[in-house]
Amino acid sequence: MPSWKTISRRATSMRAPDPALEQSVRCSRSTRGGRSRCRISWIEATPSSDLDHYRLHTRTRMSYKEIEPVGDGGVTRREFLARSGRATAGLAGLSLVIPLTPGSVRAAPEVHLTVWWWGEQEAPGLQQWVRETVHRYKAAHPGVEIATVLQATESLYPSFASAGQARQGPDIQYMWGGVSTMQFVWRGYVHPISDLLSKDDLEPVFPDSLRETAFRGKVYGLPWYALPFLLVYSKPAFVQAGLDPDHPPRTWDAFLSAADRLRAAGFVPWGYGVKGLSGIGNFSSLFILQELDDSTDILKAATGEVPFIDPLYSSWLHRVEEMVRKGVFNRDVSSLEYYQAQNLFLAGEAAMAVAGQTKVSYFSKMLGEENVGVMLPPRFGKGRLAGRMPNTAQQLLVTSWSDYKEEAADLLCYFHTPERLDRMHVLSGAIPPDRRFDRSRLVWPQDRTIAAWMGSESMTNYQNYWPPQMDRENLFPTVQSLFAGALSADRAAEQVDEFLNRWRDSNVDTVEELATWASEAR
Repeated sequence: MPSWKTISRRATSMRAPDPALEQSVRCSRSTRGGRSRCRISWIEATPSSDLDHYRLHTRTRMSYKEIEPVGDGGVTRREFLARSGRATAGLAGLSLVIPLTPGSVRAAPEVHLTVWWWGEQEAPGLQQWVRETVHRYKAAHPGVEIATVLQATESLYPSFASAGQARQGPDIQYMWGGVSTMQFVWRGYVHPISDLLSKDDLEPVFPDSLRETAFRGKVYGLPWYALPFLLVYSKPAFVQAGLDPDHPPRTWDAFLSAADRLRAAGFVPWGYGVKGLSGIGNFSSLFILQELDDSTDILKAATGEVPFIDPLYSSWLHRVEEMVRKGVFNRDVSSLEYYQAQNLFLAGEAAMAVAGQTKVSYFSKMLGEENVGVMLPPRFGKGRLAGRMPNTAQQLLVTSWSDYKEEAADLLCYFHTPERLDRMHVLSGAIPPDRRFDRSRLVWPQDRTIAAWMGSESMTNYQNYWPPQMDRENLFPTVQSLFAGALSADRAAEQVDEFLNRWRDSNVDTVEELATWASEAR
């Protein structure tokens, strides 16, 4: 008669011979060598005399290997109680006799992960990808339960701030890159991802994307997808206006001239909306750094090293004022939301729009790739960043209060497997900043152009180095007033500078952290 034994081994990403018999899996990632270590428990019927000859197959990410068992070994009572979820207080010893039918054992999930994320709003299709990816991961990890919550744009930031104050909430949190993430790092809400993943795990990720959340020798965020911003234009509209559809304007004067011709041909040159503030950062990122040589230089204005009224930081506001005065935008620009205004482009009323790369893919699907062109910001500045494409990487963070940090990191590693990265691009159009993604599989010619610009014509988005509060509470409302004609460019610059001064006086610690981070970033 066979005896029933509880078998427990340590190995890499181990699975039971029959998943139906699996009792529990508990995985962690070692920082030494970057190897996953798992303990798995299951109950199996096997003659005792044959146990020493049993060869256990274990699955790793890259290969399969066989591990010899060590004698008749079982587990301690404490270990079994912790792992199996099936034992009762009366169970003890190294060997168990349990009259169970093979296939009837099902353990309750040991790990409960909660993921708060955002991104469907700018990369339609991500929600399907998240659902699909979580389903596949759970199927391969029966001991893990995962709850995902798609956050609203306006609640993403305050919800995580509240969770951090309460020290409870998600295990994995989405956040925009750069200082948007770093301010939560400085509050102690984020665990360094570089303490959970090995160098081999992080090495394929683009260095600039990792640098966005680097601080004092550690990296805190794992980049999920890149989000460059640029101008998208209608090639048929350009043809009707007598413009070259394959060579959009690159200089400021050529851009204004093209806008005049588009308006004369019956088009809104640029469809845009500033109601509700969303999207003002995307628009501003095209112009705000054009007089600077490095994206980190914007920190000088944030920390007070240089006043914002210095033309290096504020002259772009005069360009905005000029565009408003010349009728470059739709007349209802102040009463439309950012995403509402993009519908003007889809409807053929507007010839141009500002968009993230993922939205360009969407426009290509809707309008046909032959009708959609992409262009870099028109150049007017004299800095090295003039006319470059702003780019950032949206981040996924492991929270400092999570009870399952290693398991959360393992899920994020699964997000970055080549098959999942490819699938994310297929479903959402997003381009991962990761060499594990094969760029030859880019779907749209517009994406191939943007990917090339990411290597030669891009810069880090100003928002990575600009305090988020100074966007939504200061810069964004000021730009909104500039569009409405309530402020001149000069007065707008003064207003931003005055608000910055007040903010610095009441946020001395944050300013010091920014200054330290700025010195490291440079």
